[in-house]
Amino acid sequence: MKKIFSVVFLLFVVFYASLPASANNFLADGTYTINYKVLKADNDSVSMANDYWEKPAKLIVKNGKYFVQVRLNHSSWIKEFKVSNVDTKVISTDTSANKRVAQFEVDQVPDIVTSQIHVYIPEDEFPGEGVYDSHYTIRLKFDQNSIKAVSSDSNSSNESSTSASTKTSNEKSSQNKTNNQNETDKQTENNPETSDSTSLYVFIGLFLLSAAFLTFKFKSRFKVS
Repeated sequence: MKKIFSVVFLLFVVFYASLPASANNFLADGTYTINYKVLKADNDSVSMANDYWEKPAKLIVKNGKYFVQVRLNHSSWIKEFKVSNVDTKVISTDTSANKRVAQFEVDQVPDIVTSQIHVYIPEDEFPGEGVYDSHYTIRLKFDQNSIKAVSSDSNSSNESSTSASTKTSNEKSSQNKTNNQNETDKQTENNPETSDSTSLYVFIGLFLLSAAFLTFKFKSRFKVS
């Protein structure tokens, strides 16, 4: 009897421990931040390119698709930025600050993303060293435990559809909505909403009920015998 109970309990512990990692692969539609670092291609040492990729990255989830946006400084030096040999999409450019935001799509919440870059530094910007011209393979290592919610798609659409005059005439109502959203963001910031969390908890409940039933059944058999 004790052996059966121990096995059931062990199975539950193993299942529960695996939930956080799997849940992050099913983020609800919205915008998140995620920390990362740039590693060398052949080992886990931090690449020199790490200083030119600003943190955190932005993770956008829309209709089940995952898009990562990263900001690059010294943008003019980085002539190419590819992910899996495909050019990344330039979302915005700040010429005065020499920065740009690049975007690429991934199949799921990112872990390690392989990238190819071309760095070219003119001689006048690299005094005493001459022209620097090299191609590299780097790896972007993302920290899935650092994911924080920024906003949801529904909030973004409401903001874009509200005109200036409507905002003025409904100032009190908008303020109430903002306050409510702030409370929601505080609750979800440290634990982003996942689309399958409800079904997981239902499964856990059913698992516990089944375990209790089996325990009671075996206990009854022993009494009868």
